[in-house]
Amino acid sequence: MIRFILLQNRQGKTRLAKYYIPLEESEKHKVEYEVHRLVVNRDPKFTNFVEVSIFYIVMISNVYYLTV
Repeated sequence: MIRFILLQNRQGKTRLAKYYIPLEESEKHKVEYEVHRLVVNRDPKFTNFVEVSIFYIVMISNVYYLTV
C-alpha cells in the first residue's frame, strides 16, 4: 500500500507531496524531515530501497522521488 509520495531536492525542500493516509501538518513535516535525513547521506552504490520500521522507501535518481 502506498502511504505517500514525496518529491524532494537535495536540500530537503519538498517539491511535491501527496498523502494517502490522514496526517496532521506537524506529522507531515516530521515525515518529510526523517525521510530526507535517511536518504540524503546514502552511498550511491546502495540499492534504491530503504527499510524503515514497517515500511520501505523507494528512491529514484538525484531528485528523490519517494514512494512509501
